[in-house]
Amino acid sequence: TSAMVVALLVGCTSTPTAKTTESSAPKPSPTLTGVPAPTSSDNAIHAAEETASQYVALVNEIDLDGGKDANRLESVATNPALGLALPGFDAIAKRGDKFSGKNVLTFQQAYATTLKSSTQSIPFGSVTIDACYDSTGVTDTLPNGSSAPRPPKLKTGRQINVFYDPDTNT
Repeated sequence: TSAMVVALLVGCTSTPTAKTTESSAPKPSPTLTGVPAPTSSDNAIHAAEETASQYVALVNEIDLDGGKDANRLESVATNPALGLALPGFDAIAKRGDKFSGKNVLTFQQAYATTLKSSTQSIPFGSVTIDACYDSTGVTDTLPNGSSAPRPPKLKTGRQINVFYDPDTNT
């Protein structure tokens, strides 16, 4: 799977029902091609969680690189996620912020549904993941050495939608 959309915020629970992922995962390949369509709900959910993990790993890398080369996210994301992320990274790069630490994504629950288009229907082609995005371990230092203001919520619920793309087999 390659297309990822962050659709809306949901609540974080204190007891996740699935695994946690950090940016220590291997770096994603620039493009994912030749992936067969998911054959089961478990297969689709696993692939979607891998895609979401790759997205967070790239976000962490881009943070550590001071917001530079944020277009790397295009290997695992589409709009509206890209439209939300890229301007923020551009602003970080222009300011010259330095980041340390890692964002952590905790999967809480996920389900797969049929992806329908005007020409075809792909069973398990769409996955929705409820997750908690934790930025408490991230520090943003401004060019003058002071700490950047922290957002009021460092743990936010995310609903992530991942879709199989039959045109590129990803």
